[in-house]
Order: sequence, then structure tokens, then C-alpha cells
Amino acid sequence: MRAAAALGIRNVRLTGGEPLTRPDLVDLVRAIAQIDGIEDVSLTTNGMLLERLAVPLAAAGLKCILAALARSRPWHVRFIELMPVGKRQMAG
Repeated sequence: MRAAAALGIRNVRLTGGEPLTRPDLVDLVRAIAQIDGIEDVSLTTNGMLLERLAVPLAAAGLKCILAALARSRPWHVRFIELMPVGKRQMAG
């Protein structure tokens, strides 16, 4: 991630399988969030294990997660189906 940040990557999304089953997930999020240049760490999950990990993950630096929880919390929601793919158009 340090190399990616040095190349201009600013946003990181953890996904694949179910990231919440990873025993060191909170430590991983914390390590990524502390890298100079990384501005956003997000997670794709089905949320089954989120109840016990939501607070520690937020404290570690996780910024985006789960649509259903966003109804009762002030969290930003991103849907994979709506994520832009490819090069962004630069304004100016």
C-alpha cells in the first residue's frame, strides 16, 4: 500500500470473500489508514460479523461500509453497481 500511495492511489477498498472473517482486520485497516497519502479506507461486506467490529474498525480508520446500517447512522454508502470503472475525466 505504501508503494500504491507513492504512485497516487488515495482510496483503498478491502473486499474479497468476507473481510470481516480476517482475524487481523482491525490492525490491517489501521495500518493502511496511517499510510501517508491514503485518504479513504472502505470495506465491502455482507455485514454478518459487523456488530462486534463496527466500532473498532471505525476507530482504526475505516470510513465507508454497509447500506442497511446507514439508515440509522451518519455513514456514507457506496454501491458496487454504481462505482465508476475506468479513467476519470479531469475537470479543467
